[in-house]
Amino acid sequence: SRGAIVVLPYLDINCNDVRDPGEPKVWGLKIGTNMGEVMPQSKDSCIRIYNLEPYTKMYMDLDKFSFDNIAWQIKNATLKVAIEPNKLKLVEVPVSIAGEASGMVYANSSKTTGQQGIIVNFYRSDLSLAGRTVTESDGFFSFLGLAPGTYTARIVTAQLNKLHMIASPASLPVIISATAEGDVVDNLQVVLQAGQRNAGKTIQKDSNLQDKTGMIKVAESSKKPRSNNQSTSLSSSDSVEVNENKAQSEPVTQAPKEA
Repeated sequence: SRGAIVVLPYLDINCNDVRDPGEPKVWGLKIGTNMGEVMPQSKDSCIRIYNLEPYTKMYMDLDKFSFDNIAWQIKNATLKVAIEPNKLKLVEVPVSIAGEASGMVYANSSKTTGQQGIIVNFYRSDLSLAGRTVTESDGFFSFLGLAPGTYTARIVTAQLNKLHMIASPASLPVIISATAEGDVVDNLQVVLQAGQRNAGKTIQKDSNLQDKTGMIKVAESSKKPRSNNQSTSLSSSDSVEVNENKAQSEPVTQAPKEA
């Protein structure tokens, strides 16, 4: 009358949280649970958990640092699984592949000096923000966390206006390919130049970026730009609940509710 679980981690190459044909299993995932007996991986990459009390909820913590490849990432670090009697439940864990984009922001056209503290945003094709990063002391920037797809890299316009500068080019295309090891796009280069002033403001137009109403985005929000040096990206919560026989994940923003 006891329950059991099989955890199957797989490489989610297209980052759609669904195991598609051809997406392989991955080795090395480390987990922790609040109940049951965890059997070590021996013949395959699956992790088996036995001797589970039926009609209860098992909490499972997934170690985000299980893999040697930093491009392999786990979106949801905590799962809550409903235990059923006399049943071996399959829980599939997608391991997404994060792409990386890097480059330089120069303070002069000769490209001899980099500019520190410049905020670089990465936008998806629908103009939603995918992530942002800040240039280092030498002008170098790097962002890890882009799913396969097409993006636009662009310096925050409000910051350029404050500095009375324009960026050349105004935006850069970034294409992340779906690969098992994670794609890297490097050598992105932006040069800062003195900009035209209009009523005390520097105006930079970018015809490639329009808001959802079709208007060209000339300036960013009036909010102050972030000042930290950490790369951030839009991501789901670290807690999900598995309710069906085949694991399904959905982000939650508060303590998991009882089924």
